[in-house]
Amino acid sequence: MAIQALIVDQTSGVRSLFARVLRSVGCSTHEAADGGEAVEVLQSASIDIAVVEAEAALLSGLDLLRLVRDSDVYSHLPVVIVTAGTDQATLSEMVKLGAADCLTKPFDVELVKTRLQRIIKSISAAGSLHATAGVESRLSGSALIVDADTELRHFIAGCLADTYATTQMESALEALRACQVRAFSVLVMGTQTGLLTPRLLARRLRRQVALESMRLVLAPPVGYDVRDSSAFDAVVPCTFVQEEFTQQFRQLVQRSRPGDTGADSVRANVVSATEQALGMMAGVDVALLDTDDRTPLGALEASVVIVSEERQTAIRMAVRSDGGVASRLAAQMAGEPDANISPEQGLAKLAEVLTVIASRVRSQMGTDSASITVTAAETRLVPPDAAIEGTPVTLRFASKDGQVRFAVCLTITSADEAGQSSAGHDSLAATA
Repeated sequence: MAIQALIVDQTSGVRSLFARVLRSVGCSTHEAADGGEAVEVLQSASIDIAVVEAEAALLSGLDLLRLVRDSDVYSHLPVVIVTAGTDQATLSEMVKLGAADCLTKPFDVELVKTRLQRIIKSISAAGSLHATAGVESRLSGSALIVDADTELRHFIAGCLADTYATTQMESALEALRACQVRAFSVLVMGTQTGLLTPRLLARRLRRQVALESMRLVLAPPVGYDVRDSSAFDAVVPCTFVQEEFTQQFRQLVQRSRPGDTGADSVRANVVSATEQALGMMAGVDVALLDTDDRTPLGALEASVVIVSEERQTAIRMAVRSDGGVASRLAAQMAGEPDANISPEQGLAKLAEVLTVIASRVRSQMGTDSASITVTAAETRLVPPDAAIEGTPVTLRFASKDGQVRFAVCLTITSADEAGQSSAGHDSLAATA
């Protein structure tokens, strides 16, 4: 059956353009001139992907994106936002709501086709994933099990059968494509996942807002040397003793559930939020540096505090970079040459990026949003080699070309101590 695509745009010519492109890659198309018509199509047809104009009438593109994210049927629908500009408020909201892509008018038709085709291939790779929805309603959720070893996959599936509706795949690449269409409750990876290793798969998935609640579990053979487990929520050695594996799995995965404000959980959420925010807001692909980098943190600092009244916890986040990096990011976000950006503008954009990152981390801390607040970003100039207050973990990021380098520093304290000097506080103990 052909993939069903919904196109929402006020201009018939734009709808026709997207219809031709989508039909050329094997889709059947449905068109809507405004958000109201789009809702009618979503209710009457089974849509697999939506291309939505940000400025659509009645309900805007972001309104529709919020609507589908709150829907039981379409909560993981890939939504591509089409916009006439690069408004930062829109991009920030897209990051938080998990848009699949953003296409800016005027269009390069071949580029549009390439980017849509990538999403369509992901949907096709998922095949019959939606078929397990009825089974899931009787269980606690869904589990995707990935490894080339059929015996290992069957063993893990048997251990989880009483709790999860399970799907099995042989490679991490297959799993990555499947996760573009649907978020599983838990992803369990063996060590034989093909060229895309479990760690790389985990880091890739961490960048996606729509997958924020999915637990990532590594199940290596007993005695396997796991040199870096930071990308995973839990590591459960595969003992091939069903009762033992099941017990360990339940204990570790439950302990790493969403809403956890422990150091490891906060660190993972910050890495994911940072990588995605920079990609969506500035078009820069950054990654956490694995090396022990001791270069100065930079002279520009923006900081916020996330306070959870329910957990009596405060997380101080500070972004540090030099003036050149801040100006470069600001220029890319504004679509202007670096030379046109003042240091003050660069620092303001640094604060804007941090606010988006903090909002994403906040969303991971629990469902009662009223009890979790994010303070307004504060900015200041500091000596480039000045230490951050307290003893925080320092996460250093860099773009592939090395032109964008910055650090995110974290300290966890009690809510009562938020805003006070962090000397002597119980802070994150490791330095990345």
